[in-house]
Amino acid sequence: MKKIAITLSLCLLLNACKQDALDPSIKTPKNCKIDIENDGVNDFEIIYSLSTRENAGMTEKRIEGKLLPLANTFYLMSPHLVGLPVLFLAAGDSINRISSQDTIRGRIWGSYTNTVIGINGINDSWDDNWLVVSASETNNYNAFKLIRKNKTKIGYMKLDFDTKTGEIKVLDSKLTTDDFLIIE
Repeated sequence: MKKIAITLSLCLLLNACKQDALDPSIKTPKNCKIDIENDGVNDFEIIYSLSTRENAGMTEKRIEGKLLPLANTFYLMSPHLVGLPVLFLAAGDSINRISSQDTIRGRIWGSYTNTVIGINGINDSWDDNWLVVSASETNNYNAFKLIRKNKTKIGYMKLDFDTKTGEIKVLDSKLTTDDFLIIE
């Protein structure tokens, strides 16, 4: 009985670390969690999902990499940039912790799941490159606000996208309790 319990526990542990292929015709990066503060509390999750649609005898497919804020984490969003809600900031831009809405620039704090990279396919054929959903090639910064134990912090993370594999990495981040932060 003890041997069965150990074997079952080992199988459950190994399966928790795997991600089934979303589509056997393309390798998809693994989902991952991001702990900005290195405090053992995950602040964001990167998840990949597949959608399909039948159209005129073909299967149209799309895999999207999405950035999901977790509990009490908020993005600085720009609703004026349709389809580009979280990756519109560049070095030199500013973040203001206090206001819930920056009416001059139309920025708001939100906590929605946002697509940041994607790839399209038809049947078992896929595009050559993943496309980054960003305002421009240099706008790969995500501004965020964390609320933990009645303390608010603002920060940013600079993301790197591998357009061959779809993998997303955090290159740099900064976090502060100040009211104002400039992206460096």
